[in-house]
Amino acid sequence: MKKYIAIFLISFLIFLPQLHASRFTLDTISASLVGQAPPVTLNQPAYTYTCLYLSRTSRAALTYQDFEGTSLPSNWASIGSTWSMIPGGGYKGGALQGTDNGGGIGGSTEFYWNTQVSFTSGSSYNITAKVKISAVPSNSIVYAGIAIIRNPTNMLYEISISSNNRFNIRLFSPSPTTLVFAQVTITLNTWYIIYVSITRTTTNIINAYLYDVNGNLLANISATNNNFNPNSGFFGVDVDTRGSATNNGVARFDDFLAGNGDLRFIRINNLQSGMQAQIIDNLGNLVASGSATTSNLALNVLSDVVVGTGTDGRIILKYPSGQNCLIYNNPTSNAILGGDTYTLITATMTIAIDSTKTLANNTFYISPSNANITQTIAIVISIVDSRTYYALLNLTSSSSLASGLYANITLSGSSNSTSIVITNSVVSTSITSEVSISGSNNYILISAYYTTAAKTSTLNLMLQYCTVANGNGACVLYPINLIIKS
Repeated sequence: MKKYIAIFLISFLIFLPQLHASRFTLDTISASLVGQAPPVTLNQPAYTYTCLYLSRTSRAALTYQDFEGTSLPSNWASIGSTWSMIPGGGYKGGALQGTDNGGGIGGSTEFYWNTQVSFTSGSSYNITAKVKISAVPSNSIVYAGIAIIRNPTNMLYEISISSNNRFNIRLFSPSPTTLVFAQVTITLNTWYIIYVSITRTTTNIINAYLYDVNGNLLANISATNNNFNPNSGFFGVDVDTRGSATNNGVARFDDFLAGNGDLRFIRINNLQSGMQAQIIDNLGNLVASGSATTSNLALNVLSDVVVGTGTDGRIILKYPSGQNCLIYNNPTSNAILGGDTYTLITATMTIAIDSTKTLANNTFYISPSNANITQTIAIVISIVDSRTYYALLNLTSSSSLASGLYANITLSGSSNSTSIVITNSVVSTSITSEVSISGSNNYILISAYYTTAAKTSTLNLMLQYCTVANGNGACVLYPINLIIKS
């Protein structure tokens, strides 16, 4: 190039003397540069808050039993009968089975939680259980249900289904008397849900409800009675055989729960309007779901009040869009129960995007424990033109990671990329796979938690997008900085 410039200058100098007598007019040429908006822009997400953690703030249950394992539960006692555990024989998991031998109160047989509860004036309790009648001797009637036993154990109220197609409230004092019944079809070896409310004023007020396992009401009955006036009593289940045979009726029980509040619902407080919630049991089954129209949501768990098999389980909270906000993992040592109340803690994001929408900073909080996993959209990526681009994320070495950070960072476009993975603050994967992006439904997903509170990490990401797949064509880099706190 320098050679050509030199030749031009020499030629011009040779030619210059020949121009001295000529006159020239020079016209001014003007030019201007017009800025072109970038085809890919960074934007804040629709919901600028994160879910930090969900905690159980109250429990209505006094006791629960899902009858798992091979040994009868401790702190339970029997009056008569043969009681056994049936692994795999319950509504979910195991069941308790009772075979009537006529050795209990009034010729029935009972199995009960061996802890006294007070029945003073103003006392109110709810008890629920699943029950099915498994065997009926010839020319006989089998009753099976919930027992409210007076202390001393010589009288009881029985709220039961019976093989003669009835839903009953019976008083044993000690011989049985039917206080009230409703006619309803009872099918052998079919699970039913009995839900009982008993209130003590100057008398005993009993309201009883019978449901199928889907929570459909089949019958409801009530009775007011003062034939026994206990200062304390017990809650349990019973089996009773009447007719030609006075024993050998068989019934099974599952999901026993007794407490002070309404055991049919789990309540979640402090939600943002429109948020969604799901309760998943330890077997992976959806137990209940709903959307919040106010800050509080009640989820009906009547079909499975001792969720799953009485251990583990999850509660998933979602943004109004359906994107996950939090996964709460219940401890394996405990159960999610009807009557529980949970409270959600959230925090507001602080997002700064420059005027060109090519640089973004987002400061937000995540869960301080592995019992809760915060999930959120950190940044939305919009394509201004009609083209498709090919993008990936890279976590740069300038990032600063506090101890105890666990995080997966994913780029979502036409599909989800593989994740940047941080395990206990060690980066095992620093770059995502490439995905195609177009339109406005592209974003950076974060799933993360710390093991302790009061931590801060700075994740310096680089978004690379190219006009051709596999990093080819023209490529552009956008810095995205995430400041993640607990």
